[in-house]
Amino acid sequence: MKSAAKTIIICVLALIAVASHAQAKPDNAGQVACRFAGVSYPEGTVINGERIPEQMCVRASNPSPAGQGYHSEWIRMSKEAQERSSQIITLPDASDKNLNSFCRPTAGKKEGSCGCEGSSDFPAGAMARSGKGAMQCGQNGWRPLVSCVAQNKEYPEGTVMRTPDSSEQMCARVVNLPFDPRSRETHLDWVRTSKELRERSAKSLAVMLNSMCKPAPAKQSGFCGCEGFSDFAANSVMQSADGPIRCENGEWKPLNKSSAPK
Repeated sequence: MKSAAKTIIICVLALIAVASHAQAKPDNAGQVACRFAGVSYPEGTVINGERIPEQMCVRASNPSPAGQGYHSEWIRMSKEAQERSSQIITLPDASDKNLNSFCRPTAGKKEGSCGCEGSSDFPAGAMARSGKGAMQCGQNGWRPLVSCVAQNKEYPEGTVMRTPDSSEQMCARVVNLPFDPRSRETHLDWVRTSKELRERSAKSLAVMLNSMCKPAPAKQSGFCGCEGFSDFAANSVMQSADGPIRCENGEWKPLNKSSAPK
């Protein structure tokens, strides 16, 4: 199979994982996990590998009016967006609900206004969050924005926002739901983040797609070996006959709760 075809398959597999995890769960539930090549990775994990682009596991909200429910999803971020995420912007008050509620666009009841299902009209210039990204009310109705919005302001990808209740959200590119494998359309939206999750994402894990590792001595000190492969660096994760394994201090160890990435 050609390299380009493999890359397409990898991207599709990652996006399919989104649809399989899009289920309503209480917002106060614990961390989510994303699956890749049969291995489950905790929220905040960053993976990459040969012909596998760097991607991070996040918890994204389902597009319900009140922002109820969420799903796990692999996302990709540009280097510029990653650098931007090191800075945190604090919202001054909790009056704005754009970070946790969605607007289902409708026609406004008054001329020059825009509507949201189950809500009063929005005036021209107002911004809102929808299931397909941020939007702004214009003369001819809602128009899409290539940004995330909060308190009627636009923020670029990678922005980290801290609300008065100390919860944090990051602007990231997520897929549109319901997921359509033919279009794979995406938009910018707020996803959960925290200091712990950002620390976890600081170090990426090397992975491979559907490859079975038969442990063998490594040629380099501190690395781990698999028959027929080059050596694997620390934190690499592979599938073996006994289940997922992770390279730790030059040895393959079972990838279980005690050895999961932190």
